[in-house]
Amino acid sequence: YNALGRQTSFDMPCAPCNLQGGAQYYGSIACVASDGTEATTPPPNNNVDNDRWIMELIYSTCKGEYWTEKDGWMDDNVGICEWSGVSCSDDGAMGLNLRSRGLKCAFPKEAFKLSGLATLVLDGNEVEFSFEGIQDAKDL
Repeated sequence: YNALGRQTSFDMPCAPCNLQGGAQYYGSIACVASDGTEATTPPPNNNVDNDRWIMELIYSTCKGEYWTEKDGWMDDNVGICEWSGVSCSDDGAMGLNLRSRGLKCAFPKEAFKLSGLATLVLDGNEVEFSFEGIQDAKDL
């Protein structure tokens, strides 16, 4: 599953584009309207589903299928707190340690909206990082 609405690997299901009439071209790997703008699927409305949506966005954006360690990621039967590199505490704090896993991406700003995000470790990866949206990370 790709946050832009198209399948990017064989083991990821295809998701519909959030555009009137779908993607501009048959076989597109991104939802791009005829005016060149991209459409992303909006996140769900509750924290649990929203956090899962954000984590799946991180996985798809950062080429998770190629990560060196990805146990539990994208498995619908595994809670995100059980995913490799994710820690959750009883008080609602979340830690994300993806050190040296092979991430290659512009890290999504939506990660700052993870509920209770207290730690974020990304060193040892090819990640472009921006602080845009960091004001949403109240516990970081």
